[in-house]
Amino acid sequence: MHAIRVLPPQVADAIAAGEVVERPASVVKELVENAIDAGAQRVTVEVEGAGLALIRVLDDGHGMSPEDAALAFVRHATSKIGSLDDLGRIRTMGFRGEALPSVSAVARVRLLTRAPGAAEGTEARVEGGAPPQTRPGAARPGTVVEVRELFYNVPARRKFLKSPAAETAAIGETVSSLALAHPTVHLRYFLDGREVLNAPPAAEPLDRILAVLGMAVAERMVPVGGRDGARTLAGHISRATLTRATPADQTFIVNGRPVRSKALAGAVRAAYKGRTMVGRHPIVVLRLQLPPEELDVNVHPAKAEVRFRDERAVAALVEESLRVALEREAEAPAGPLRAQAVLAGAPEAPASPTGAVGGPAGAPPPALVAHQAALTAIAEGLERHPPPASLARIREAFEEARTQAARATLPPLEPIGQIGDKYLVARTPAGLAVIDQHAAAERYSYEALGDALARGAVDVQELIEPVVLTLHPREMELAKERQADLAAVGFRVEPFGPREVRVGSIPAILHGHADAAMLHDILTEALEDAGPTPDEELRDRIVAITACHYSIRAGQALDLREMARVVENLYRCRNPFHCIHGRPTVVITTVADLDKMFKRTGPA
Repeated sequence: MHAIRVLPPQVADAIAAGEVVERPASVVKELVENAIDAGAQRVTVEVEGAGLALIRVLDDGHGMSPEDAALAFVRHATSKIGSLDDLGRIRTMGFRGEALPSVSAVARVRLLTRAPGAAEGTEARVEGGAPPQTRPGAARPGTVVEVRELFYNVPARRKFLKSPAAETAAIGETVSSLALAHPTVHLRYFLDGREVLNAPPAAEPLDRILAVLGMAVAERMVPVGGRDGARTLAGHISRATLTRATPADQTFIVNGRPVRSKALAGAVRAAYKGRTMVGRHPIVVLRLQLPPEELDVNVHPAKAEVRFRDERAVAALVEESLRVALEREAEAPAGPLRAQAVLAGAPEAPASPTGAVGGPAGAPPPALVAHQAALTAIAEGLERHPPPASLARIREAFEEARTQAARATLPPLEPIGQIGDKYLVARTPAGLAVIDQHAAAERYSYEALGDALARGAVDVQELIEPVVLTLHPREMELAKERQADLAAVGFRVEPFGPREVRVGSIPAILHGHADAAMLHDILTEALEDAGPTPDEELRDRIVAITACHYSIRAGQALDLREMARVVENLYRCRNPFHCIHGRPTVVITTVADLDKMFKRTGPA
């Protein structure tokens, strides 16, 4: 058994540094917050090599004296708290005095600072947690911190980092959230010598949203505000028509600090419930101000999460404030959805007083009477108007054996109507089938595009007018890194500015369906948390997301011809019974099952 011993200070410091310095983005966050705490009005962030080669933060805040410059690298030295009571009244971004000691324990750090009115500045250098070496240095008022070769002395830490593109994306996310949290500070961000973000001081918070998230987002945001005693809420939220595939564009700022909070995220979901599609997320930038004694900012080593003393009250304030803002902006409410059977080439039957679709009492619904004739008309129409050549080639690529195997497992399905613009109703020899229209269409699109990719035969549609998309800084580097993978499935994506990409081609199956919003969703969702994902896995993800966005959606009304096409394509699938997320595509109820439901015991 090994004897217990005290670790050398440098080893202990390197271990403790892991609590604060998780990745390069953690260093950026700590240094920028320190600059803002020092009263900086201009902060510039320069990053090279995904933050592992260099992170430099320059500010025009209050510089330090030679004595303070040395003390800044001593663990637990701080100007922000002096007693235990101060822990309950924290009003700054950081307070523990561990940023510079933690960073310098795992990197080579150079600090250059000059206090207001001082004749000269001070330079301090620290490597691997050693005592700082200070000397006079030429400096402008303010502070410059350079962090080089991050984790050079703890190679094991480097092994657990994600790809350079993913680490760069995390830095972009950090800088953007800090820019949104401090609209009066001029914040600039340079990556490998290229300016990625320039956010001048904003007179209005919406101007900062414009600088960070772009015009397409800013012009569709609405203001929100609320108060509950000493708690106040302000910010902007997107209209219900503007959503994203992930909640990454939701920024919560509590007492000036960008944070993560399950309580606040849950309040946003509750406010938008019933207004947006399931799985879609609004864009929000919310600023919550409350007495510091109601907030615990020390629950996370990097201060990324907070805990509220009265979580329910805070969540209620957010939810109610968002509801009021959404109701103020809402359009006239649509009428209630009802089950309907849409008949190709015939007007919809009037609703009975009970809301059911059909004719006089006791008569069968018109769709049930006429479905055979309608299906015949569909077949004739398909002969006169064949599908686009690109889809026809994809269909021909499926081996006949696969089609026969699917037909052998799926019973004959005759679509006769639609319920809630979501489910197709089909008659089978044994009873009744209900088909999830989106799940079924998604399964076919996924297999068709995936098989074409495997053969190297993805049909590509060149765009006459390329689509220009504005990406979040966190997404820009991922898009550049994954250009080849995107091109493999039909998306030709090229940089077109500091934060813009130009989409020059798309998979042919998207032709006529893809708009800028869909393309933005496909790209950002495919690249979200990609990290060091193997190429094959990423390409499969892109195929799956493309299929999901392309396919017929829930809530989309179909005529019988379109219903028949969904069913016909389902027969062509190797796995016709489940969508790519594992949900069922078809649920079959036999006549015997119906007899049990209706308590029938005999033929009468």
